[in-house]
Amino acid sequence: MARAEVASASVNSDSIKGLAQSIAKPAYRRLLTAEPALRRAVPALIIAFLLTICVGAIVQVLDHRRQAIGEIVKQIEGSADFLVDGIERLERSKTEKSGFERRLQAELQRLMPAWARAPGRQVLVANAEGVIVAGIRHELVGAGDGTVSTIVPVEAGIIGRRLIDVLGPTQPLTTFGAAAGVLEIPLADGNLAFGTVRSLPASNGEIAILHGRAEALAAWASDTALTVTLSATTGFVVLILGFAFHWQATRAREADVIYETVRSRIDTALNRGRCGLWDWDLARGRVFWSHSMFAILGLRPRDTLLSFGEVNALVHPDDIRLYELAAQLADATTTLVDHAFRMRHANGNWVWLRARCELVQQAGDGGPHLIGIAVDITEQKTLVERTVEADLAAARCHRDHPRGLCGLGRAEPPCIVQLEFPGASQSAGRGDPGRRLV
Repeated sequence: MARAEVASASVNSDSIKGLAQSIAKPAYRRLLTAEPALRRAVPALIIAFLLTICVGAIVQVLDHRRQAIGEIVKQIEGSADFLVDGIERLERSKTEKSGFERRLQAELQRLMPAWARAPGRQVLVANAEGVIVAGIRHELVGAGDGTVSTIVPVEAGIIGRRLIDVLGPTQPLTTFGAAAGVLEIPLADGNLAFGTVRSLPASNGEIAILHGRAEALAAWASDTALTVTLSATTGFVVLILGFAFHWQATRAREADVIYETVRSRIDTALNRGRCGLWDWDLARGRVFWSHSMFAILGLRPRDTLLSFGEVNALVHPDDIRLYELAAQLADATTTLVDHAFRMRHANGNWVWLRARCELVQQAGDGGPHLIGIAVDITEQKTLVERTVEADLAAARCHRDHPRGLCGLGRAEPPCIVQLEFPGASQSAGRGDPGRRLV
């Protein structure tokens, strides 16, 4: 019997779970259903998002670099063709060679178009012997409202040097000229630069346009740093959110474990104590019973709410009227309930219950709830009835046999037997024969 009760308590350990489901809103129920899938999907989605950010940032950086280099190549080629055409017109109209080379430095500054000016770009003009006779470069200088690009002469050591000594001996620009186009070459000083060389047919000279790679890609480097910073910040924020979700999920799992432990203990206490939990929603007329309450009445347990009519049909009409109790609770004439009443068992018998409840109004609920415990007191009632019957039987016995011995609780009248022992007088030291009542 004890084992059966323990098994029943284990089976009915989901009593309070039905109450939690009745309180939870539909959105929360859907979240509970989707929570296991979310716990597995969120980390995968975060990893996929981070990989997408990284791949997107890399693709964007490389594409911007390609566009920046393409723009630089167009500017260098366009400015080279424009300067060659302008210098050729000057050479055809020159009067003497020496005077032309002196004027070439000033003419370069005038011929250089504004769209071709960029910080770090320099133009070198060499004569037929390959010696640099003129050159200009562009630099950023400070102004009142910021910085502007201006044209300044090249370094003093550049004029008079051979062009091949500046470009480096391994570059193909001086050999192929315009056919080589714009190439990225290492200069003689070790720096990398984008450059091109054009021939000057009138003087058999050459013009070279060079743009240091660091200066040419400075804007791209700035955009890249910004892109990397934004991507890294976004990734960091997503990682923080992922860790927060993981911590929250872990905390939720721990809370679930605690909830299951507490729920199991409460259910065990209700089942073993022959108690039933009541939660009566007065506004909606719905009643929640724990599984232990169904077990007391021999009914099949369920997690759905009971209607007022279903509960009222089980209550003995002579003990309590739920309609009147509901009206009193609604009028706030009473807030505490402590009442003993009978409810019909599934086998047709009446079960005595003692309900102790309190009217509770909680925030967020549509109306008041009567919450409490109903204890099975059938055994106590039976014991009291039997005690009363025994007392009445004893009273009748003493009334009918005032000097006799009564067997309490027996239906037949008591018997009085007197036994005499002839030899008792000698042993007792008396003259009368000994007597004993049995």
